[in-house]
Amino acid sequence: MFVSLSLLASWLERRLGREKSINVLYRSSERPVNRLVLALEPGEIPADTDADALFLHRPFELSERFPGLGVLASHDPFDDLLTTNFNLTLARALNWKNPRRLRLEERTVGTVADLESPLKWEALLETLEQEFGGWEELLTPRELRLERLVLMSTFRPEAVRLAARVGAQVYLTGQMRPAGQTLALELGLGVVALGHRRSELWGLNQLARELSRAFPALELNVMGPTLEPFA
Repeated sequence: MFVSLSLLASWLERRLGREKSINVLYRSSERPVNRLVLALEPGEIPADTDADALFLHRPFELSERFPGLGVLASHDPFDDLLTTNFNLTLARALNWKNPRRLRLEERTVGTVADLESPLKWEALLETLEQEFGGWEELLTPRELRLERLVLMSTFRPEAVRLAARVGAQVYLTGQMRPAGQTLALELGLGVVALGHRRSELWGLNQLARELSRAFPALELNVMGPTLEPFA
């Protein structure tokens, strides 16, 4: 069974929303879609791919590659909803309670949530390793009994201060930054830098799982490590 590219684009726009810089339907095509390849960037897809269409998180270097293939894309909304910002899907997967938005300068920069029950630092790390397959850097918190955490798209000092103000003991983000690390140490916050690419791959695999449920006959292929089966 084939799916039209326009139908996939409509589904993605409902799931992720529109953005100003690029269109979800990045390159149109009338070709029916049976095989969809998902990748972070066009350079990660083999030149001889047998895909009927592509989904790219960063399509900016696509140029004239893969002529004839339709291309779907999402950059900022994908980051906001499926990586380290307001990621309700991850909150549900890890049984976080009462997830709510965190804002800086009137812009959503992350999620604050309570743990289902108080958790030790080592147990949290084990859970994150199971979900993400690892991390890049760690900073052990002063308090090892954890009840609240934040998931943040930035590691600026003002974001670290915000995390402390809302009572978080642990700060999850993509990458560690020196100024934020210094302040986190002073405040006693634990930090898990999951890795920018690792968090994006989690989002890519999650998107594939959701597409598989919405379009069961669609063949999906994720470029990069698959964290768990999505079929």
